[in-house]
Amino acid sequence: MPRILYRAIDPAGLPVEDVVDAVSAREAVAMLGERGFTCVQLLGAPLDAGLRDGATPVLEGRAADDVARLQAAVRRPGYGLWSVWRQVLRGARWWLALAALMAAYGLWVRSGFLAILGIAMLGLPFVLSGLSYRHAARYEAYLRAAAFGRREEMARLAQLLGRAVADPAMRFDLAMREAEFVAREQGIEAAMAQVEPLREALDLDQRASGLFSARAALLHLAAGDAAGFVQGMRDAWEESGRDSSRALDAALAEARCGNPDNAHALLADIDAASLPVMAASFHAWTRALLQEQAGEDGREAFSRALGGFSEHARLSAVWSALATCACDYALALARHGQPSQGSALVDTVWPVARVHLDGPTRHLIQHTFFAGQAPAASER
Repeated sequence: MPRILYRAIDPAGLPVEDVVDAVSAREAVAMLGERGFTCVQLLGAPLDAGLRDGATPVLEGRAADDVARLQAAVRRPGYGLWSVWRQVLRGARWWLALAALMAAYGLWVRSGFLAILGIAMLGLPFVLSGLSYRHAARYEAYLRAAAFGRREEMARLAQLLGRAVADPAMRFDLAMREAEFVAREQGIEAAMAQVEPLREALDLDQRASGLFSARAALLHLAAGDAAGFVQGMRDAWEESGRDSSRALDAALAEARCGNPDNAHALLADIDAASLPVMAASFHAWTRALLQEQAGEDGREAFSRALGGFSEHARLSAVWSALATCACDYALALARHGQPSQGSALVDTVWPVARVHLDGPTRHLIQHTFFAGQAPAASER
């Protein structure tokens, strides 16, 4: 019987590297899962098969491109006020044209009232968007602070936003992001006690079906409760009427921390071709994880997933997902003999990943890329 080398997290939460006797990669993953191992990465026979198929040189070059694209993406500035005003110019162009004509006509006929009214109409969209941008900029700054785990800055910005923002959805988001840190520091019970009062308000909004359960699932993940994370995402899927976006969330949870067969079943009903870019990234990420767990080569799917996230890297809201996907990709690269490219990915996202990675994946990253040295923790 073949002996397959693997790396995983044992039931005690510690990284381990050993061999397992199994006739196939799928059987090896199933056996290790039954023994309580998580984050299983196969390192032996499946790698040899990948080297024989002739695809490795192409994928190696793609990995280098992915590293360069990600590094460029995280350096891009966010959306500033000028970006907002460009959108105003496009969206309100007929209003602005009418206002300009009115101001010009007022000047032509020497009507101060018409000229002033036209000028006021010209400036109104920019003034209103500027006022809205102030809150949007604060919210974006809050998301960035949350991505890097800067708690004091989060508290200050949340206070400013709380006084000015009446939107229940934004208030819910702020509370949930703060609760993720509470879950890591104090446990799931403390985090749930903090956000439970928000459930009733969300339940009244039919557009938010399953949202509370989905966000609460992330609190379980932050607290180290993988089973609660998977169950929460499945509950969110059921509560939403089995919506395809919730199915994708549940599939990713199953692929990361649950049963690969359940993940495959959830993906079977999703039309990947019709997904928008961000959802397609999550779909490719899930497929990549399942391929790696089955002993196949998931690098191409990881590349598609990371490419989609990189396109939206200006938005701080995607950084935790981007960092986690990049770390999963890095582990796959290391398994396929590309540790330097994997290390470059980890180095690029580590300031965010160190805050948001689940415990088992963080252990694997540190064991694989930071063995014998202290992992970098400073913001890039």
